[in-house]
Amino acid sequence: MLGLSQSCGLHQRQSCRIRLGQRQTLSLEQKQALRLDLIQESDERFGLFLNVVHNVWGYQIQPSARCENCDKVLSVSEIVVGFKSDLNDFTTECPRCKHRFQATNLIDVRTGKEHDFWCANQTLERLPGKEVLEVDDFRKQHPEIFFSAIFHFGSLLNAFKRMGIDYRREKFDLASKAKFCLGQIPDRDVSAIFGVTPRAVLQMRNSLNIRRYSGSGSILPANRRLRF
Repeated sequence: MLGLSQSCGLHQRQSCRIRLGQRQTLSLEQKQALRLDLIQESDERFGLFLNVVHNVWGYQIQPSARCENCDKVLSVSEIVVGFKSDLNDFTTECPRCKHRFQATNLIDVRTGKEHDFWCANQTLERLPGKEVLEVDDFRKQHPEIFFSAIFHFGSLLNAFKRMGIDYRREKFDLASKAKFCLGQIPDRDVSAIFGVTPRAVLQMRNSLNIRRYSGSGSILPANRRLRF
């Protein structure tokens, strides 16, 4: 369900910003504690967004990674921050032993079905030429791109738009699907996911008497730059 504490998250972010400015004077133990705080706050934001994805699209996407070398289970934030900028290296890095290996997206908890999980730039790089595919065909033929795109951008429409490509094959029942997002994420994120104007989102939210998102910054994973 939606409903992670946004006020708690905001307090953590404000606290982290203060401590980040003092990082040079922190002890090793304090730096480690700060890193854990940042990872926890970031994972909460990822969790909030994945709950939105589940409620809107019905996809239970869960990035997953267990280090093959030291058996550490990585959190979502650790997986994302461990990606390289190399568009052809799909591995993430274990923060404990520095071993690199392939992360996955767990798509179905009941069956254990999963697909490779890619970073945002690797996903975007492989979109051109696929705009001719219907959504179901896209998901079946390129599941690693499809589910990575939904994770990072919230919709194929938004992912293709980042590449300057108009993709309108997703069928949106805006009135019902967007309702799950309103007030839970920023209006501009709803606008990007559904391909409508921010004004249209504002009008819909006001008509339903839903307060705007109280947090700060975009909740879309592709819009975030993680540093631990």
